[in-house]
Amino acid sequence: MGSVRPHGRLLERTLQNWQSEFLAIAFMPILSIHLRRRGSPESKPVGSTHTSTGVEG
Repeated sequence: MGSVRPHGRLLERTLQNWQSEFLAIAFMPILSIHLRRRGSPESKPVGSTHTSTGVEG
C-alpha cells in the first residue's frame, strides 16, 4: 500500500504542471488581443497591411 502514495503525488504534480502550462499558453493570445485593441505602441493598427506599417514578415 505504501507504493501507491508516490504515484499519486507524481500524478498530482503532473496535473498541476499541465494546468500551469495551459494557463500560461492561453494567457498569451488573450493579452496580445487586449494590447492590440487598447492601441499599444508595440502593435500595428488592426487591419493594417504590412506594407503600410513598414513591417516585413
